[in-house]
Amino acid sequence: LYGGTRVELWAYLFGNILSVSALDLGLLGLAAALSLGFVFGFKRQLLLATFSRELALAEGVKVSRLNTGLMLVLAVAVISSVKAVGIVLASGLLVFPAAAGTRLSRSARGSLLASWLLGAGVILGGLGLSYWLDLPSGATIMLLGTLAFLLSLLRRVL
Repeated sequence: LYGGTRVELWAYLFGNILSVSALDLGLLGLAAALSLGFVFGFKRQLLLATFSRELALAEGVKVSRLNTGLMLVLAVAVISSVKAVGIVLASGLLVFPAAAGTRLSRSARGSLLASWLLGAGVILGGLGLSYWLDLPSGATIMLLGTLAFLLSLLRRVL
């Protein structure tokens, strides 16, 4: 409708990992550092608020401020990764590794570690498979994330 610049809708939905510049990588690194700093800085409060809001409030944790901070960190993570992986993959990478990691571990620390390892494995495996089989990288990464989650469901059932 604008008639000026042509906006590629598919690039926003699915991203283009080949179009990532050095500046984009720097912003991704900054977003990762912010996310890790928030998680490690507020680890105890996050665990309390996640598992028992009432206990967190009784301990003096300002749960609404913590939730606002968490939402801001998540927004920065999603926005910084949109160019590389798109909206669909960014949201999938937030959900699938965390859901699978939670199912594979019995502790919060183990769940966090399993989520990180699954996320890294899914990304690296998806990139490798997409190169080897000449497939779109975003779709391949999402396929591996879905398979990892389904396998975690099967493991829990068996």
